[in-house]
This record gives sequence, C-alpha cells and structure tokens, in this order.
Amino acid sequence: MRAVVREHAAFRSGGLIAGLAVSWPAETAVLAGRSLACIDDGEDPFLARFADSSGAVVAEEPDDPDLAWLARHRWEWDPARLDELISAAAPATL
Repeated sequence: MRAVVREHAAFRSGGLIAGLAVSWPAETAVLAGRSLACIDDGEDPFLARFADSSGAVVAEEPDDPDLAWLARHRWEWDPARLDELISAAAPATL
C-alpha cells in the first residue's frame, strides 16, 4: 500500500495522497467529508509512474509485466506534479 502525507505549506490541516485506488474509496470519502483534500494517484495519470533503475521514466509499460521486468523497475511519485496538485488544492479544503 502506498500512501504519502506530504509536509507542505498548503497542507496546514492535513491531507491524503493515496495509491492503490481500489483500496481507498471509503477512506477518501470520509476524509473529503471532513473537508480534507484527497488526491488519488489513479485519478491523475502524471502523479506516479514506473522508472527504471537509472531513474528514467518508462514511456510505455507492458500490459502484463513479468517478475524480471518488475525487478528492474520501480513505482515512484513525481514530486513536481505532487507539489502542483497540493498547491492547486483550495486552501479552504486543507
């Protein structure tokens, strides 16, 4: 499970940036109901991506990656995009 809560000037009241969208709908609904900003990486195609061992972003990942491919790659956040999303969140929701 990937979940990140980033320290950011805009996140004074807290927030949630979550991966694995299938496991988070109930949690994000509860947090959104409490007026907290919730960002799901499944909703933003630029927030998280695969990169190879040198850090190069994978342009097109295989439909069914095998274990050898997965061993040579990692799933990572794009810190610049994450900062953009946090900064764009309405201050009243943070």
